[in-house]
Amino acid sequence: MNKLITILGFAQKAGKIASGETATEQVINRKKACLVLVALDASAGTSAKFM
Repeated sequence: MNKLITILGFAQKAGKIASGETATEQVINRKKACLVLVALDASAGTSAKFM
């Protein structure tokens, strides 16, 4: 798990991570998303939007 967090940190610093609903939608619509992570405590509407 620690290695994953480190890799995500590097990706964030490199500007390769979109966070937030709007930014994530934009990346998906541009077909640039490789992986979308949705938090377990996300609302039902948000979860449905990205599933």
